Amino acid sequence: MKKTLKDFDFYGKRVLVRVDFNVPIENGKITSDVRITAELPTIKYLLEKHARVILCSHLGRPDGKADLKYSLRPVFDRLKQLLPDVTMYFCPQPIGQTAQQMADNLKDNELLLLENLRFEAGEEQNADYMINGLANLAQIFVFDAFGTAHRKHASTYGVAQKLPSCVGFLVQKEIDIFDGILSTPERPFVAILGGAKISDKIDVVKNLLNKVDAILIGGGMCFTFLKAIKGEVGASIIDPEKVDFCYDVIKEAINKKIKIILPVDFVCADNIDDEAGAEVYKLGKIPAQKMGLDIGPKTVKLFKKFIKRAKTIVWNGPMGVYEKEMFKNGTKSVAELIAKNRHCTSVVGGGDVVSAVEEFGLEDKFSHISTGGGASLKLLEGKQLPAIEVIENRWGVMKEFLLVCNLKMNVVPAKSYKKAFEGKQYNGIVICPNFCDIKDYVSLAKTSKILVGAQNVSEFDAGAYTGEVSAQMLKNAGVSYCIVGHSERKQYNFETLSQINLKAKMLLKYNITPIICVGEEIFKGTEFASKYVLLELNQILQGIDAQKVVVAYEPIWAIGSGNVPTNQHIQQVLFNIKKFTNASKTLYGGSFNQNNFKQIASIDSVDGALIGGASLNPDVICKIKNELDWGEKWKRLLHLLLLMALA
Repeated sequence: MKKTLKDFDFYGKRVLVRVDFNVPIENGKITSDVRITAELPTIKYLLEKHARVILCSHLGRPDGKADLKYSLRPVFDRLKQLLPDVTMYFCPQPIGQTAQQMADNLKDNELLLLENLRFEAGEEQNADYMINGLANLAQIFVFDAFGTAHRKHASTYGVAQKLPSCVGFLVQKEIDIFDGILSTPERPFVAILGGAKISDKIDVVKNLLNKVDAILIGGGMCFTFLKAIKGEVGASIIDPEKVDFCYDVIKEAINKKIKIILPVDFVCADNIDDEAGAEVYKLGKIPAQKMGLDIGPKTVKLFKKFIKRAKTIVWNGPMGVYEKEMFKNGTKSVAELIAKNRHCTSVVGGGDVVSAVEEFGLEDKFSHISTGGGASLKLLEGKQLPAIEVIENRWGVMKEFLLVCNLKMNVVPAKSYKKAFEGKQYNGIVICPNFCDIKDYVSLAKTSKILVGAQNVSEFDAGAYTGEVSAQMLKNAGVSYCIVGHSERKQYNFETLSQINLKAKMLLKYNITPIICVGEEIFKGTEFASKYVLLELNQILQGIDAQKVVVAYEPIWAIGSGNVPTNQHIQQVLFNIKKFTNASKTLYGGSFNQNNFKQIASIDSVDGALIGGASLNPDVICKIKNELDWGEKWKRLLHLLLLMALA
């Protein structure tokens, strides 16, 4: 569950909002402002919360350079009409000195619209300079451009990794709608698919076969399906390479008792422009020179039976070449049939169908019309949307707190841990004993859910390195995690960042998760700490997929001292680490014990702890784990109760 607008305090904050103002403009005039009005709830909410709102969007494809034909100035003029009481400004650049000055000078309840993001080539390249240029403008990022959610661009993906982030009302609605129909639909659940090419819908068909009760297929893609069952399609468009796929789909649907409904008649002509020569032909009777350009009246009647009974309908792709008068009846008839079914949840999955529904004046008759064609298609394919996945998760989602127990050179018998863990099955505990005791803890792991880690590893795979332990040895011993770059090894063994890099790479080679330690020696404030650890990580993570590592922030000045940084300090440093690295987990280490664990564990950015002295007493670890697990369960319960109360 992603963070929403309700999860932030926006008072006096500069808030960068990625909106979708990619509207049609002819001769400098906006011909449809639907996408602008769709963003108003989010904009108004932020202004009501006394935010300083900075809007950014793309428009068209100016290919990375300024082109007045694609300027957002007409959008700005329309915004002034829609929000006449709001003080707003237009910046002639998407980033740069002028944009920064204008953003810095914004006051509460004021609005700034940046020029077209695609005037900069770095936008589509997800370039660092573009990401940083946008991130520096604001303190919080709101993603509300669902139509771009499938793209990893600077303003959709990159910025969300730099700033505290959430989704706006529009994106939240899209997520909720698609999650609902794809996970818990009311049945019968009917999918209607159209469009020219089957290749565009392969993954959609595959995914929906596991979810729907029936699929009605029209548009050009139906002819490849008909070819698969030896149907005569004349000169209609087919994809020869996908005939076998269509045959397999039909076979699978039969096995799963899902109905695949294909057209039985067609409006045909010699070509798309031959409207005068359009005639209706039954399936199997299409002349060799004719091509099907719309579904026929008998097909509409056939589809009606399924549409009328459906309780959930999702529609993606037109039934024919609806842009032409003679070939639009199929698409229009399907739209009207869905509109008449007032007892179903009806969702138009973006693209050309949205334009068609708007042209027919039926947009208010549907439960939901998606604002994103490509994005909605990805959801129907069962795939993740990068721009949404990168948004921070809500506190209400239960997280597994990882406790990494570093026993150091202390001899803590495995049997003492076994006694403490007896009758309990803890997830998320990693014991890192000295090398001599690893075997005993691996044996313990066989009867409990603990995982075993190591305290160090050689940067070499094999060779004449007396006294060193290789990653392969650790793997063979049953080790799952390994600490590298611990402050004590840097201090006493003079380990370099390049050595730590090599060690982490060696561990990953043998599928062992590295726990990479970073931290400053002297307290000089949060900003200094963040810069220090990010510089360390920049070198350590060269050539490493950071999603496969755990990062432990251990301020050296706090280790064993009893001095613990403030919650705000820990939150900000770990947040910056998360955004910079996208590490699988971020841990805190430094005087973590039974007296302060609740305080530290409550911090959003803390996914776990690297524990030293406190780990020498297994009863303490059990107590901490018990209370953390129950705390998470209660948080989730309270969150669910809150959602129920708000429903």
